[in-house]
Amino acid sequence: MAIQSRITAAFCGPEALGAKTSGLLEGDFFAQTNENINLFRLRHAFIKLKWEKTELLTGQYWNPMFVTECYPGTVSFSAGAPIQGLARNPQIRLSHQISNVKLTAAALGQRDFVDNGPEGRSSIYLRNAGIPEVQVQAQLALKGLLIGGGMGYKTIVPRLSADHNQKTYKVDESVTSVSALAFAKITTKPVTLKFQAKYGENNLDMLAPSGYAVRSVVDQETGEQAYTPLTNVSFWSEIHTNGQKFQAGVFAGVLKNRGTKKK
Repeated sequence: MAIQSRITAAFCGPEALGAKTSGLLEGDFFAQTNENINLFRLRHAFIKLKWEKTELLTGQYWNPMFVTECYPGTVSFSAGAPIQGLARNPQIRLSHQISNVKLTAAALGQRDFVDNGPEGRSSIYLRNAGIPEVQVQAQLALKGLLIGGGMGYKTIVPRLSADHNQKTYKVDESVTSVSALAFAKITTKPVTLKFQAKYGENNLDMLAPSGYAVRSVVDQETGEQAYTPLTNVSFWSEIHTNGQKFQAGVFAGVLKNRGTKKK
């Protein structure tokens, strides 16, 4: 489709701090919502420093829980979402290779893929918290086999003030959530098999049916509230042939909304 047309610019720069430098700018016309479809949007924009065993990426790129080495190769543009988490985030990502093991740590902000709250879909709730989302991940790559797992920790602040009893009060409310995933890919000459299992809390920004709910009013005078995240679990698998001219595959998965973490 025309709206999926992409414009990409990749570049390489001189060595810096003993590392090879490179970067990427990419956009398309898919837009962020139906209301502004056909408008140009930014997909990726990052600079990368690469040493012999270490890599530092700064800019907008895939959320680490969208594992570029193991994701659904669907014909659909959605790549398996919402069963497969999907998001691109401004981030600082550091990866280090130790033999066959790759370790990754990332600090993420939000831009297009955001949380929901009193002001609608916005990145303001993560910015209100003053701390980025943090993720860690480990991958083991052997001949024909890739296995790995990761975890994420996020805190958002839905409100900094509350209108209650005809007055405005300063409030200190937050929603803390964790997420985790495990994945595997088996590559043989005729076929490739992929698997992923994921647990998520308040991961609406990854396009899952999620969010948070009011658990209680902790201060009757100010109207300050306590929240609890909605949780979900998902699993998907895929098998596809590895032909050079023709490939066929089957993707299947399930996502279960498990309700709130606390009553």
